[in-house]
Amino acid sequence: MGGKEFIPDIAETIGDYTACSFGLKLNPELLTIMYDDTLDVILISTKPDGRKTFADLGFIKFLNRKTERNVCDPAGFQLKVAEEVKVNNTHTRIFNLVPAID
Repeated sequence: MGGKEFIPDIAETIGDYTACSFGLKLNPELLTIMYDDTLDVILISTKPDGRKTFADLGFIKFLNRKTERNVCDPAGFQLKVAEEVKVNNTHTRIFNLVPAID
């Protein structure tokens, strides 16, 4: 299966994608991604000062930033209060939480 079978318009939309590894401590580290049209492959690689072994990489997340929540950005794990929902009980408060970034 080539890159275009996986993502038909990958050559035009590669800039919309990001990739990161999470390592053993689940802290995201950005990876370099490229598309090679000649070989029809998506290349994901570590940065020169990045994680070096498969054990260090943990797992890799490849995502489209336009359609998926960007978990490669640490701010993507943060939430904010969108609104407080009124409740007829003085001991209960309900908050509507949303991602801190869009």
